Amino acid sequence: MGGDPYRTVEAEAAGAAPGEHVLGVRVREQAATDVETQDAALQDRRQSPRTLGVQPDGGAELQRGALPTVLPCEQPIGDSEMEVRDWSDPTGWDACLGGVDAAYITYAPDLAMPGATDAIQAFVERAREHGVRRLVLLSGRGEPEAQACERIVQHSGLEWTVVRASWFLQNFSEGAFTEMVHAGRITLPAGDTPEPFVDVRDIAEIAVVALLEPGHAGEVYEVTGPRLLTFADVAADLSAATGRTIAYEPVPHDGFLEAVRDSGAPRDVVWMLDYLFSTVLDGRNAHLTDGVRRALGREPTDLTDYAHDVVAATLLVSLVAGFLFAFAVVVMPGLRELDDGAYIRAFQAIDGVIQRDDPLFGLVFVGAIVAMLAALVLGVPALAGVERAMLIGAGALYLGGVLVPTAAVNVPLNNRLQGVDVVGVEERAAGRRAFEERWNRWNAVRTGAAVGAAALMTVLFVI
Repeated sequence: MGGDPYRTVEAEAAGAAPGEHVLGVRVREQAATDVETQDAALQDRRQSPRTLGVQPDGGAELQRGALPTVLPCEQPIGDSEMEVRDWSDPTGWDACLGGVDAAYITYAPDLAMPGATDAIQAFVERAREHGVRRLVLLSGRGEPEAQACERIVQHSGLEWTVVRASWFLQNFSEGAFTEMVHAGRITLPAGDTPEPFVDVRDIAEIAVVALLEPGHAGEVYEVTGPRLLTFADVAADLSAATGRTIAYEPVPHDGFLEAVRDSGAPRDVVWMLDYLFSTVLDGRNAHLTDGVRRALGREPTDLTDYAHDVVAATLLVSLVAGFLFAFAVVVMPGLRELDDGAYIRAFQAIDGVIQRDDPLFGLVFVGAIVAMLAALVLGVPALAGVERAMLIGAGALYLGGVLVPTAAVNVPLNNRLQGVDVVGVEERAAGRRAFEERWNRWNAVRTGAAVGAAALMTVLFVI
């Protein structure tokens, strides 16, 4: 349940039209609480264009509790990709900017930090010298310092687009906030100030179209989610979606900062959290905007959309797993005691109910496939580390270990058994032998895969 607008941009930019140059940047992020370090490895693009991405946004990045670390531009990662390091060291910028048409710029740790305007100014000048035609800047709402950086990009003489983001929904699925959600207590000095949390996948989609498509030059897309939510509202939505009690407990601002200092967080992290909770989260951003709608022609993603998708996938996969498990340990051992004719007639009757007479199992089975695909599409770009691996593992188990054997082996065997003549003794025995051992073997595979997928989804989204 996590998110990174840069990583999502990398995944979506892979489909850009050939002929442009897109230079990707490998980014490593470290959670402010040192919970995890993650490497946003670039996808293989083969013939895709080259866009330069520069570290996910400072303001928005720390709003979800992560302190990004950028590595200097040193050597190719793939056919057309370079690795970027350190905003304070521009020596590697030339190698990264060569042959680049469009640059996606974000600043770590935040555009509000001292020195950000100088770094953005220097980078923009270097980009112009290298013939970069288009700049897309990820900025933060309600930050005068970020708006100063926006003006640098706007006055660059290049095509530009600004994506000015509110706080991320993915605050609650990775970084420092995740641990609070898992513990069932969100303890932050946010009071009851509402914030229109935005989904980072919306930011990623806007960044991609601004980088690669016409019609977005000169636009400032101020992006929010569809609702104003206090932190208590977020906790209530998460509780409703997961079936767990997740409470928001406001804490004093000074006490919160003291706890952050005691955790060993760097001084700039302490400064940023102080700035975000005392200045940016003072109600100045407590209104909705139409940035997502203007950029993408659709409504912004809501917090409950993703939560409901993954909970639905968990429940449906668990239902299928329970059915297959019961069939393997109860029904099949019972059928084994029957003579050949009774066995075939009983299995033909069961199969007839499942495939023709009662659509319930088929609907649950297909629904679980759709829900799992939706969870993968929504979750893989948003998650990181172990959580991302668990979701991919659950999807692989269910789609590869349940769907494929069902379609390729078990259903064809069922159909073949329907044509077996139960009158002749030899036909009955031969029909059972050809069916039973192979069907049971692959049903065991399906059952194990479904139970494993359900367990992973349950651990990931419910416990």
